[in-house]
Amino acid sequence: MRTRAHTVPKFYLAGFASLEAAREPFVWIGFIKTGEIIRRSPRNVATTRGLYDGPGGFSDPGASIEAHLAQIESDAAIAIREMSINSPTAPAIVSPAIWRFLAWQAARTPEWMVLVQHWTNDELGHSDLLTMTHMQAHEFQATHFPKFCWTKLIAPEGEYFITSSRGVSWIVDGYADTPPAALRDPMAQIVAPLTRSLALVGRYAENRLNVTPRDVNRSVAFLARDWIAGSTQEVVRQALADRRVFVH
Repeated sequence: MRTRAHTVPKFYLAGFASLEAAREPFVWIGFIKTGEIIRRSPRNVATTRGLYDGPGGFSDPGASIEAHLAQIESDAAIAIREMSINSPTAPAIVSPAIWRFLAWQAARTPEWMVLVQHWTNDELGHSDLLTMTHMQAHEFQATHFPKFCWTKLIAPEGEYFITSSRGVSWIVDGYADTPPAALRDPMAQIVAPLTRSLALVGRYAENRLNVTPRDVNRSVAFLARDWIAGSTQEVVRQALADRRVFVH
């Protein structure tokens, strides 16, 4: 029996949960292709079987991607919570635990893995894919992320950020689905929502970034290939509508 795995962690999705959830948290999921919007528990979102089964590029043959990710996510949950309670005017000093988590978010989504398979002419086996994913996560954290100027965005009261099946996404001069190497381009921009009220945007420009949560959500929805998720039905509906305008 292959292990049930999450490509987008439960703890992370819970940060976008509805404020109306009295007992069990839920998020509103909007599907890109159909426009359907449903509510769903974070534990039942972004699940797949066998994704992390097998070696993953560790020197210790007994190590596993699943155990490695569990520690990364535990550390990130604490760091994101601490960052969320900091003053809105505090600079975007990001914990290494958050960088590590975002690097794996950028490297392990199904959309990203499909692209990797496509770029390598479908010649990778599952163990090769896990190793390559591990290497790519390190590349994001060590090479790409440090080069960007990062802005911390706090949503005003009553407004919310969304996330998607690509918890970290990037756009380069208007183009989506570009390889990570394109992040060297001075026009590259990274969008990384952390919770319904907190997001990070990375650019090469150091000037002040004036965007609204709706602007961020439009980018998240545009770059999503499967679904988006948010804390209200309305914010998800608006993002899907904005995506349709943006695409056309």
